[in-house]
Amino acid sequence: MRLLCVSVLFGCAVLCIGPRTAAADYVIYYATVRCDAAQHTATITLGQSESEPRPPEPPESRRPNADPAMDQSFELQGASGPGDCHLTPEILLRAKVGEGRAMPYGMCGADPAIWLSIWVDQRRWLSGFRIAGNCAEEVLSKIMVTPDGIQTCTWPADSHDPETCTTKKAAELPADIDYNEFSAVAGQNPPGTVKVEYAEDMELCNAMVTRQDNEFGQPDWQIDVPKDAKGKLFTDYQAGLYEYSGGFTHDLFDIDNSGTPRMVYGFHPSNHANDADMYFLSPGVAVDQAWPKISEKMLYEGSAYIFPLSFGKCANHPCGPADDPEEGALGFRHYPIEIRFRYLHETPFVWRGASYFLLNSMDMDAEYLYAVLKPTPKGFDEICILNKVPEAY
Repeated sequence: MRLLCVSVLFGCAVLCIGPRTAAADYVIYYATVRCDAAQHTATITLGQSESEPRPPEPPESRRPNADPAMDQSFELQGASGPGDCHLTPEILLRAKVGEGRAMPYGMCGADPAIWLSIWVDQRRWLSGFRIAGNCAEEVLSKIMVTPDGIQTCTWPADSHDPETCTTKKAAELPADIDYNEFSAVAGQNPPGTVKVEYAEDMELCNAMVTRQDNEFGQPDWQIDVPKDAKGKLFTDYQAGLYEYSGGFTHDLFDIDNSGTPRMVYGFHPSNHANDADMYFLSPGVAVDQAWPKISEKMLYEGSAYIFPLSFGKCANHPCGPADDPEEGALGFRHYPIEIRFRYLHETPFVWRGASYFLLNSMDMDAEYLYAVLKPTPKGFDEICILNKVPEAY
């Protein structure tokens, strides 16, 4: 929804609408949908607001008019949810805008991708169509939809060349209902809510979830450590010895639930190649006395217990000192997925006398999955696996 684009810091030389706009500190992209049921036409255009924040439209503006012959117009942003209107008195059009994750690094990290999906009579006619963001070479000019087909038009972001349009007739587009979007299954979890995939301790799993809505009135439940968890751990952040190497934290923590708190170091790289966390049982007095002048090399080579690396796989074997930790992955017994260490974040916490880690990945294929693990000297117990239900595009 929001784009923080500071050209000096992030290298965004132009905002992605190109020469048609002036640069601004904040740009919010949105799609304007205009439905003319009498003319059997819907027009979708790209807009932007150079302000922060942009007040959301009320949810009722995105619902079909009671009179199916009335014109209707509404705006959609990246977290607003879908909007529906009458393409004809008998046929509804649905549109939905999605937005990628903004990153504080990389050439276009502060410029997340914006995309659009369109359904006509519950058929997905356009899926994840890029309309702006991520320093796109082309941005949306307009989309025209009728019962007979869809026309998409874009123009170059960095020139005044004319727009390019592509037209597809209805016969070329999907004819089957999209049941992922329009499911009649009772009790289905709507997007933004949390589905419990596995729970060994349901009380703890429930304590991780805060039920709330986003600013658009859509479900946007949050997953975080329990409110009654013990204090804040690993807050003494120190910059690494080398530029872009990431930072370090340390704390007394019973990392393997052996009953004895010991010094534990956290390594927190934050760059395009490795945005993650790793936790190390102290290699010994030499590293403890060197704090904060330590390096990841000292920790990887000296620690006998690294969470979660010690319990992951690198290629087809358990990760060891000779492996590149960024190439490893962690698997689960109660959910069919492996999460790469390269973009895996872990938040340690203590709850009712035991130590846990809350895991979440920044990989697109796994970013909606959260796991609560309880480390042991020889592995970990899976306590919760939670899935924040994503929007379909």
